[in-house]
Amino acid sequence: MASLSSSLVLLLAALILSPQVLADYEKPPIYKPPVYTPPVYKPPIEKPPVYKPPVYKPPVEKPPVYKPPVYKPPIYKPPVYKPPVEKPPVYKPPVYKPPVYKPPVYKPPIEKPPVYKPPVYKPPVYKPPVYKPPVYKPPVYKPPVEKPPVYKPPVYKPPVYKPPVYKPPVEKPPIYKPPVYKPPIEKPPVYKPPVYKPPVYKPPVYKPPVKKPPIYKPPYPKYPPGSNWRHPPDFELS
Repeated sequence: MASLSSSLVLLLAALILSPQVLADYEKPPIYKPPVYTPPVYKPPIEKPPVYKPPVYKPPVEKPPVYKPPVYKPPIYKPPVYKPPVEKPPVYKPPVYKPPVYKPPVYKPPIEKPPVYKPPVYKPPVYKPPVYKPPVYKPPVYKPPVEKPPVYKPPVYKPPVYKPPVYKPPVEKPPIYKPPVYKPPIEKPPVYKPPVYKPPVYKPPVYKPPVKKPPIYKPPYPKYPPGSNWRHPPDFELS
């Protein structure tokens, strides 16, 4: 019985691992035609301009930093000889570019509300004096020039009257923010063409006939009924 069970296991393994049985699981490739998706039209979205009031930033005063001049001696660089490089002319054939059609774009007129700009106060800017070291100039000899005395009569300047300047208070009117109009977005219907699915061809699968080897059955001993015959010790019942 042990030899019978081992022969059955070997037979099942041979049937499972045979290439003909494995060939049943191979399927031919299925053809899928390309699906055409039409372009979706998206209308332009109009965004009104956002008013941003000017931000006043006072000027930052930075004192001048004195940097003494740094003496850099000249660096001698010998001339480098570069032989001329001869490049053959490269022929570039003319490229034909077809004209691109651009449809006209409609831009609706944009209404801008009047913007009130209050007067900006500019404080006086302090400019510190710039230090200039004295430059030595040698004296230049100029011969004396004789000029006759010129008579200048005294000039009378009457006093100038300056009336007081009246500065009215600055009133800031309220800023009117018009309501923002958001046009409805229209989405055109999307056309979905029917998808054609061709029938899938399944070739017939050839299954070879399975040959079962003959099973060996040992001869069974014959004995008369009612006798006291017993099985031999080496024989195993299933």
